[in-house]
Amino acid sequence: MQLAEASGVKQSDISKLERGDSRSTTGLVALARALKVDPNWLDDGDTGPVLSLELKRRIAEIDIKERQARLGLSPVEAIKALPDAALRGIDVVIPQFETGGSMGRGVVLADQPGVIKEWRVSEQWAQQNIHRITSIKNLAIVTGFGPSMQPLFNPGDPLLVDRGVTRADVDGIYFFRVGDEGFVKQLQRIPTVAGLVLRAKSYNTLYDPFDITTGMDFEVFARVVKVWKGEEF
Repeated sequence: MQLAEASGVKQSDISKLERGDSRSTTGLVALARALKVDPNWLDDGDTGPVLSLELKRRIAEIDIKERQARLGLSPVEAIKALPDAALRGIDVVIPQFETGGSMGRGVVLADQPGVIKEWRVSEQWAQQNIHRITSIKNLAIVTGFGPSMQPLFNPGDPLLVDRGVTRADVDGIYFFRVGDEGFVKQLQRIPTVAGLVLRAKSYNTLYDPFDITTGMDFEVFARVVKVWKGEEF
């Protein structure tokens, strides 16, 4: 709304440009001038004009701020509300996974040595290095905590998680809670006479596995899709 007023371009036309639905160049120069960026764009001859990366970035930033203010969204929720095309070709901001108020309860992450607040990566890096995710917008960072998953990763190491996965339907490494305590563990589906149970397993053999059964206060926050193990030299 603010950008539409400043540029004189209809909000509906701005939205079409963000989604890549418009073939018209009308309004691009006005948008560029309102945002004080170079009014250049690429034209492939088939799909019409493509916004310059700088112009797309500035429009997306304003859109995110307006969605926050108008709808009362957090920065993460505002990013997730944008159409995928609005983020195509611009930097991807991967935020810290929020374990506090926005989730409705505080979650204790024992032995967490500080946090990684966010990463900013190119879309190309995300596409080439992170696979089998529900959406780039669902990525978040969890800072490694505790020694139970060594040698897979160490406390303080970055873990990328997919918040679009909130069920352990397949075996894998998940970020979850039991009660108020958070865990990152491998969850394995174990069939038993009493039904299916989830077995939480650590990579560190000093830690015993434990079973998650019906009736436990259990919630999957995300699936871990990539970890980096830090080493000191």
